[in-house]
Amino acid sequence: MKQQASVQGVRCPVNCPVCHYNGTGFPARFRRISLPASGMVDRITNKSNHVLFLLEGAVHVCQGRDNIYLQAGQCMFFSRDVLPEIKATKPSDIVWLDFPNRIVLGGHDVLSKVASESAQENDRAFPILEMNDAMRRTLTSMQPVDSPCWHLLWQYELYLYMVNGYTHEELSHFFRPILRANDDFRAFVTNNYTAGDTVDDIARKANLSKSYFFQRFKDAFGISAHQWLIKQKEQKLLQTVASGLTDSKTLVDKFGFKNQAGLYLFCRRHFGCSFSELKQRNWKTNTETSLNQHKS
Repeated sequence: MKQQASVQGVRCPVNCPVCHYNGTGFPARFRRISLPASGMVDRITNKSNHVLFLLEGAVHVCQGRDNIYLQAGQCMFFSRDVLPEIKATKPSDIVWLDFPNRIVLGGHDVLSKVASESAQENDRAFPILEMNDAMRRTLTSMQPVDSPCWHLLWQYELYLYMVNGYTHEELSHFFRPILRANDDFRAFVTNNYTAGDTVDDIARKANLSKSYFFQRFKDAFGISAHQWLIKQKEQKLLQTVASGLTDSKTLVDKFGFKNQAGLYLFCRRHFGCSFSELKQRNWKTNTETSLNQHKS
C-alpha cells in the first residue's frame, strides 16, 4: 500500500527537493505515443521544452517554413518558443519528453557547461541526433508512471546516456536554442542560474553589460533581477532544508551568504522565523508526511 501511495499520489512521494514539484506541473514528463499513418502529435504547449524520440516509423515536422523528415532512431529538440506540427508518414512509436529549461544533477545545472562550449557554426542546421543503443533500449522499455520523481530520474538517466554517447559539440548544437542569451533570454537565465549566483555572475555568463542585462531582465521576467534572485534563493533554501541538509556552514557556502549571521538574518527577513525554527518546521512536515504514507 505504501508503494501504491507513492506512485499514485499527486505530490513527491518522499517530499524530496529533487523533483521540485509545485503541485501544478511535473518538472519533467514523458509520454509514449503510438501514431497511425497521418496521426498528429497533440498537447504541445509553449510552457516546456520538448524532445521527440522516434523509436519506429517516420514523421514529418513542419516548423514555420521548415519541413523536416525524421526517421526511426532519430531524436529532435524543440524549444518552448516554437509550436511545430508533427504528423506520422507511417505508423510510428514515439517517446515525447516535456521539460523546463534546467537539467539539474547533484545541485548543478549540467547544461551550463554545454553552454560554455556552445557551437558557433552550423547554427541553421536542425537540432537532430541519431540515438545511441543505450538510449533506444531505455526508451523502448519505458512505461510511464504518474510520479514526478519517476519522470525526473528517467530524464537524468537519458541525459547521462547522451553525455556518454555524444561530443560536447553535438550536445551544444542539440540544445543550442536554450543555451544562449540571444536566442531566449529568459530560458538562458533560468538554464544557467545556480544557487549563490549574483546579478554580476549571471550578466557575465550572458556576456552583457549590467545596464543592458537589467533592462532585458525586467522585460523578460516582469520583476527586477534582484527580486528574482531572492525568490530563487528562498525556494532553493527551503527545498534544501526539507531534504535534510541543515548544516549551517554548508548552506552558507552553497547559497553565497557571507557568514552564518547572513543565513540567520535571511531566514528572519524572508521566512519570519529563525533558522532553528525553519529546521524544526520542516522536520515536522517530513515526519507528518512519512506517517501519512505509512498509514496509507
